[in-house]
Amino acid sequence: MLKFLTRKTLIVLLLAAAAISLAALCACSADKHVVTFSWNEVNLDTQEGGFPDIYVDGKLEVFSDFLFTDENDYVYVFNDKVYMQKGAPHAFETTINVVHKDDPTIKGSVKVVKRKVVLEEIEIELDPHVFAGEWVDFKPTAVPSYASLEEYEVTFDKPEYIETVEKERFKLTANAREAESITFTVTDPSGVSASAEIKLDYNVYEIETASELARLYNDPKGYFILKNDIDASVIENWRPIKEFDGMLSGNGKTVRNINFTLDESSTDVASRLGFIRQLTGVIKNVDFENITFSVRKTFGVSGTLYVGGVVGYMAGGVIENVNVSGMELDVEYIRTAKTNGSTMNVYVGGVVGFMESGSVSGADVSGSRIMGKGLFSQTSVTVNVYSGAIAGRCSAGGISDSSRTEDTLVLALVQAKKSSKLKTYAGGIAGYLGGGATISDCVSPDTENIRSVSDVSPSVTLNSNNNYRGALYGNSNN
Repeated sequence: MLKFLTRKTLIVLLLAAAAISLAALCACSADKHVVTFSWNEVNLDTQEGGFPDIYVDGKLEVFSDFLFTDENDYVYVFNDKVYMQKGAPHAFETTINVVHKDDPTIKGSVKVVKRKVVLEEIEIELDPHVFAGEWVDFKPTAVPSYASLEEYEVTFDKPEYIETVEKERFKLTANAREAESITFTVTDPSGVSASAEIKLDYNVYEIETASELARLYNDPKGYFILKNDIDASVIENWRPIKEFDGMLSGNGKTVRNINFTLDESSTDVASRLGFIRQLTGVIKNVDFENITFSVRKTFGVSGTLYVGGVVGYMAGGVIENVNVSGMELDVEYIRTAKTNGSTMNVYVGGVVGFMESGSVSGADVSGSRIMGKGLFSQTSVTVNVYSGAIAGRCSAGGISDSSRTEDTLVLALVQAKKSSKLKTYAGGIAGYLGGGATISDCVSPDTENIRSVSDVSPSVTLNSNNNYRGALYGNSNN
């Protein structure tokens, strides 16, 4: 009997154990979720790709409930899209692990593939005017958006004529015009290349006389080289060259005895005067001696006058290694209107009247007189006079490695007979330095010959009287 009960008990125990195991198995199966995706591979043909929808046990889930990690840190997921990390390889395979924020047992993974993109061509845009010693701009335009230009290789068939290579541009050496042409090749990370041939602009004028120098007026995009010193005294009154977008290489020669006289009334709200009125091109390696500019300009209500010994107004051009000596720059801007209220601005510089942008380097001014004057007799007139040995005002760009000698006078003067708002700025390098401008490695020894003056009648009470002067610049908003 005991033996029979023991066997029965054993059977009962075995049945109970089986039931428990089955229940545990069912419970485990109930806790294990099935995670699926609308597709199992993300192919990054561009910089970003859509991440597939996530389903748990057949139910569509929201992305914000999950965490996404890349085991190689090549990509990341944001707002249901896959993005490449900065510095990721040009081609790769990686896996994104997906885990539910509240239940780590709900998880899955998606493969991400980035294959090499083969380009049919690389378009290259070239500046139509290419000169020796100048920068050449290029831009591969048919490149994938995810690729940075640092990944591209630029090679040359005549590297001896290449001085510097930077992003999207390179600089030719000064003797590059010895080559008939230069071919450069841009190669993308996938190995696809495109080439372009540079044909140097040989529309070069060699200047030997003053009349040939005046040719710049009719060909403001040409390439001019001085073959010898030029005496411009044979031209009674110099005709300022209009906007110059070419290059004038002085070749170490000197232009002397330029005379320009202007005494006129004008309705122009802005006048630009100088050896060149406005520069967007290049002037380099030339000296100017005994230049005389006498400007007396009257206007009605409001006006602006830009006068420079070399350039009146500079907009993105380049001036390099230009020396000015014995210059007399005497500029008067006179308001004649009888009505009160207006604004007048006068910018006068030994090299540049007003620098909107561009660069001046290696410019030296000695033994010269740079004088800017604003004259009026009405009330409530705002008058600003800017005078500088190099630039009247430098709003942006930079002046470097330039100097003014102590025997050079810089004067910013306002003469007023009635109360108004007056400001004068006089500086050994620039009268005023804007927030986007820089002065570096420049020398101006003292302020003894730098004068910023408001000359008013004794009965005048000024609303605001600010006279600024400095060895390098009169004032700045840097």
